[in-house]
Amino acid sequence: MLWLAIWQRVNQYGITERRYFLLILSIWLAAIAIYYSITRSRNIRIIPATLCLTAALTFLGPLSAYSRSEASQSHRLETLLARNGALVGGRIQRVTGPVPFSERREIAATLRYLIETHGTRSVARLFGDSVAAGDSGRLPASAVDQRVRTLMSRAGLDFVGRRQREASRRFRYHTGWGDQSLPVAGFDMLVPVGTARAGAMLDTGVVVVPVVERLVVQVRHARQVLAELDIAGLLDVVDQYARDHPGDTIPHALMKVSADTPAVSVVLFISSMKGVEDDNGRHLEKVEGRALVDLK
Repeated sequence: MLWLAIWQRVNQYGITERRYFLLILSIWLAAIAIYYSITRSRNIRIIPATLCLTAALTFLGPLSAYSRSEASQSHRLETLLARNGALVGGRIQRVTGPVPFSERREIAATLRYLIETHGTRSVARLFGDSVAAGDSGRLPASAVDQRVRTLMSRAGLDFVGRRQREASRRFRYHTGWGDQSLPVAGFDMLVPVGTARAGAMLDTGVVVVPVVERLVVQVRHARQVLAELDIAGLLDVVDQYARDHPGDTIPHALMKVSADTPAVSVVLFISSMKGVEDDNGRHLEKVEGRALVDLK
């Protein structure tokens, strides 16, 4: 039963130091039990002698727990990356399609283990540059998570946190439009982006309202939709930038979208977007900003 339990964990998640020691000690214990059952010996010196030999073999050299666990987890990482299209010909490639949450979680956990236990040198062969090869010492948990986030981003994979057990993740993209002066020449009005009440306060009948379930922002006048601005395409661009530059503020230019119809010209300046991402895609909950509107 012990061997069955060990095999199940190793088969699922690979070898770690603790699993390796448990496996070796279980084999040693079985060998000692068989030896004394067959020989009926009363000499107990064989116990400390064989235990010391076992300890030496698992502490030093190619059979050490440290070496075997690193090799096992490195192989597991390569298998996970290759299975999801992020490793081709031994080189990291950006994933173009969606990757299931369960796979991303396992990739993140394996990267985290290797960096925490064996240093960033353990992933340098796959990821190559200074981000992967910079440190050999022990890193704090926050630094490890940042390295994992950066490395997964380079493979086009969304980061999964230590305690994240569900496929969804919350996101918020922010830029500084809310603190900027906007040139208004050529436009009739500056309209806050939000609820109908916010637009109605201008007493113009013009409102700019996010329709988050459809990933669009509508310009309405007297309950008539004059224009729709696509947020889905903008969100794809912003999300890609966030992956490539984790932790950075989104540039102004990426949070701007415009439309020109026979009824209206509008330029939308988004200051922030927030929502949830799961295996079915991104879902917006809120869009904030300002819009320049010119009624024709």
